[in-house]
Amino acid sequence: MVSFTLAQVLGYLSYYSTELEFEQIDYYYYIANVLYMISYLFLIVKILVQLNIKTVFLELPIPILVLIVLDIFCVSIVSDTTANVLSIYEYSLENAYNAVIMGLLSVALINYMYRNDNKSMLFLLGSICIVFSDIIQLSYYYILDDNNFNFIYSFFYDDLQII
Repeated sequence: MVSFTLAQVLGYLSYYSTELEFEQIDYYYYIANVLYMISYLFLIVKILVQLNIKTVFLELPIPILVLIVLDIFCVSIVSDTTANVLSIYEYSLENAYNAVIMGLLSVALINYMYRNDNKSMLFLLGSICIVFSDIIQLSYYYILDDNNFNFIYSFFYDDLQII
């Protein structure tokens, strides 16, 4: 919670910072994204600690393999949409960030398939909302210029984080 809150505060502060010149490094961007990744990694670790990994791999080998292949495919497709827009460092950070959120979604799905209870279902729904909002945000920033995406992104990201 602390790293996520710090990232949110940095994102808020970045709106009030001075305008960046061309080729200037946006430290708010890098630090906030790293903090988001840390917070999502903490969630992944928390779920993995609660699972019996050996039993999960014995019971769900095919779904895990399919999820790994889909994660690699989705991360490469989503990250490639920004390849021409971002610098190599920003692209690497976005690629790592996308890998972390897809890992979060995969761990949430495996957790739900293994436990099949309300708590794991709510965690899965929250993870889906996080991933979907980030894809919408990527479309809003780099692909389309439409205010509807801003509303959809805000709805999934800000309103549904309580799940």
